[in-house]
Amino acid sequence: MAIFNFKLKTIHRLKSQIEDQAKNRFGLAVAALNEEIRKLNVIKDVIAATVDEFRTLSGGRFTAGKIKDYNYFIEVMKERAALQRIEVEKATEAVNRAREALIIAARQREMFDKLRERAFSRHMADERRAEHRATDELVSYRGNSLYK
Repeated sequence: MAIFNFKLKTIHRLKSQIEDQAKNRFGLAVAALNEEIRKLNVIKDVIAATVDEFRTLSGGRFTAGKIKDYNYFIEVMKERAALQRIEVEKATEAVNRAREALIIAARQREMFDKLRERAFSRHMADERRAEHRATDELVSYRGNSLYK
């Protein structure tokens, strides 16, 4: 039996490596997105905790300066939250770009997988035909030698 040799093996291997790199980039992009979302959630939690603290203190006595300080802090945190939302959007776009690149790389690799499967199927069919030919020749030779 002849050894199967896929002529496009190096390109197939290269496409597989490209897909692996795309998977890694996608994973890093998702991790970065998760980190940006975590930062946004921390800011939202700080705002919520500050508002709760302000509401708790509003039952007691406090000065106008204290109210001003709380309002200023909450406004600053809201600005940070807005900036962080922009970062989350950027990270989401990066994830989408990485996903598209991964899809393209996967399709290319799958195309070469199919080409390899077809080539292997042709190889196996050729091997079966050659085996049948050899068997037929052997049977016909034996049959001819018996009648002589």
